[in-house]
Amino acid sequence: MTEFVFVSVGRIPLGQKILADKLNERGIKTKIISLATLYEKIFDAKGEDAYKERKRVKAFQRGVDAYLKGVEGKIQGAQFFGMTFFDTIGAKETSFVISHAIKKHFPNSTLIAGGPAFNSDPTSFLKESKADYALRGEAENTLPRLIEILSKRKKGNIKNITGIMFREKGKIYSHPSSAKLTPTEIKNSKFTYIKEGRIAFTYSERGCKNACIFCTVPRKGNPMNIKTETIIQGLEQLTKNKEIQQVSFVDNHFFSNSKRANEILNEIIKRKLNKRFVFDCATTIEAFIKNGKPNTALMKKAREAGIMGMEIGVEALNDNMLKEIKGKRYTKVQAIEVLKAFKKSGIQTNNYMLAGGVHTRARDFMESYYNALRLEMKGTAFFYPMAMIGATKKTPIHRTAEKENALFTRTGRNVKPTRKGKTGFRIVVPKDEALRKLFIEKLKRGEGRQFTSSNIPNVVKMGQESNDKVMQKYARKLQKMEGEEKAIMNLLEKLSINIRTHVVAREMQKKGIKLTNPNLKKFLQNPKTREAIETLSRKTLDSYLTQSIALKKLTGVERLRAIQKLRKTTGIGTTYNFRLKKHARTTRR
Repeated sequence: MTEFVFVSVGRIPLGQKILADKLNERGIKTKIISLATLYEKIFDAKGEDAYKERKRVKAFQRGVDAYLKGVEGKIQGAQFFGMTFFDTIGAKETSFVISHAIKKHFPNSTLIAGGPAFNSDPTSFLKESKADYALRGEAENTLPRLIEILSKRKKGNIKNITGIMFREKGKIYSHPSSAKLTPTEIKNSKFTYIKEGRIAFTYSERGCKNACIFCTVPRKGNPMNIKTETIIQGLEQLTKNKEIQQVSFVDNHFFSNSKRANEILNEIIKRKLNKRFVFDCATTIEAFIKNGKPNTALMKKAREAGIMGMEIGVEALNDNMLKEIKGKRYTKVQAIEVLKAFKKSGIQTNNYMLAGGVHTRARDFMESYYNALRLEMKGTAFFYPMAMIGATKKTPIHRTAEKENALFTRTGRNVKPTRKGKTGFRIVVPKDEALRKLFIEKLKRGEGRQFTSSNIPNVVKMGQESNDKVMQKYARKLQKMEGEEKAIMNLLEKLSINIRTHVVAREMQKKGIKLTNPNLKKFLQNPKTREAIETLSRKTLDSYLTQSIALKKLTGVERLRAIQKLRKTTGIGTTYNFRLKKHARTTRR
């Protein structure tokens, strides 16, 4: 019978899997249940803005209640529940809904909480989550110990458990220290993974040495590594599962130690694991800079080992912003050159960008915004939407923003720090007058904290209204870019219509149906037929773009043959000079 149930809102609960294995080793039977499908259905379509919609939150509450009611029979008798809490936007709307529902449906059970939120704002999250206990830090040792005491397997004083928090006589007891595994314990950790479809998610180290001003990563400083041989042996075991085609390392920074990363890459190549899997990971720009220039040798090695994609926290493409946000570990020119070198090496990059810190100027923001959009338009790299910084308690950016009166709500209201005992997501809005106005107006319009190409008109207006010549220059550049993008979108729309027409005609011909308007109308009445046509049209358009881009490098007879193939496979023999290159990102989550 299941004794401990982990509840996850994500599809990759790797941390919970690690803890479950530790409990199972002590004879405590566990189960992991996921609400990811429900979460994605209700919130993912609209992104962060969805959390503000009361009807969506209510729908999620109803869905959680229905799900827990449906699994009651499968986990009947479970004494303990475990949840991981994050201090990001939407925590209240998702995690608290689930934790409250657990207490409602399983009133006699014990809820134990953990996660990054208990490093940044432990007291508030313990109160609002209604959890019975919380464990701060790495819980591989402390969670089994707590369960052994609570289940009376062993005797002990729970106050002596490192990182423990709980209510006692109306007050919250909190152990003064957070739990940390020793370097030896991490080194000797076993290979652990979570499978999601054809992808296996695993990790090779703990910690991050960068200590960014906005981050709440629990283990800061030089990462502690699992034995290289353990990782390689684990990958060799994965080869037996034919369904797994890709391995994703979820380390904070896979290349934090280039010597260690090279060890793993060399072993992957030596044992021909690169012939079996493709890999992806997270890294930083500075990890691929050597003597001030892109480290193309390391990129080549990574590509040879089968690494096809990397997620990078570029954060900004302006030197002043990089100095404030990243401590100027690299320059904008170096960042751009590294991204170009990645593209040339065949490694796809998915990059995170921030809209600015407390002291970011409007001209800095405009340069960074323009550079990211331009690189994406050229197909050099994919960029997630530039986002206003979410300030989490106990981070340097929160302390600075608090001091400078730069904390705002998601609706654009300037506020003081959230009072003690309450959680709250706060956004950093720069002090610069023009930029502050841009941020606040966007928030008040209910457009969320992310800047995409759809915000170009507002950014252009800010530049045009300024006397700053640099801002005026970037306003003109952005206007030109917007025009180019519209032209490309119009061309793509025209191509889509032509390709769809060709696909319909081809499919009707295959079925021996004469192409007339009445026959066409009847043919497309079937929903399954329409769906099949749309799928084929998308695939054909993708094929056209790929072949059209490849044609640029061809001349003479080779080019003519390629055009003939293009006409045969897509129905269109005309090539267009796309300035926007095809760039399909690899999904890790």
